[in-house]
Amino acid sequence: MAYELVQDFQYINDKKQILTLPKGTKVDNEKEGFFIFKVRGKTLSLEKDLVTNNPEFFKKTDWVIDLAEILKKNKKATSPRLAKIVGDYVTDNVMKGQTLVSEQVLHTMLEACRIQYYSIKDESFLEPIKILGWSYNERGVYPPLVR
Repeated sequence: MAYELVQDFQYINDKKQILTLPKGTKVDNEKEGFFIFKVRGKTLSLEKDLVTNNPEFFKKTDWVIDLAEILKKNKKATSPRLAKIVGDYVTDNVMKGQTLVSEQVLHTMLEACRIQYYSIKDESFLEPIKILGWSYNERGVYPPLVR
């Protein structure tokens, strides 16, 4: 899950330093109960409970906006690059459980990749579909069968 600071936040780190995190800081790299992130070139960490239990400071970010920002930064990316961006996003966020999306939303994302593949015949657009184990054909994408 990704969070964004809605106002400046002060805290004391493990080295007993008082730090101020500026509004707009994104906190999204979760490892072993901590969020690891960079501010002004320094790598910092915050306990996950500190972030999740302070909604007045940390707002959950919408994955659609998050993905749109990534794509906006890569406006001039080639088709294979865009497919890699979507594939990486699916791998890093959706599959690791950081971003919860409904099956309908995931279907829409993968359908866009399928349509792009069939329009320009670029195999890299199939990567997100394959990563998640979905099947596809000319008519659509289909979730894995539950047995």
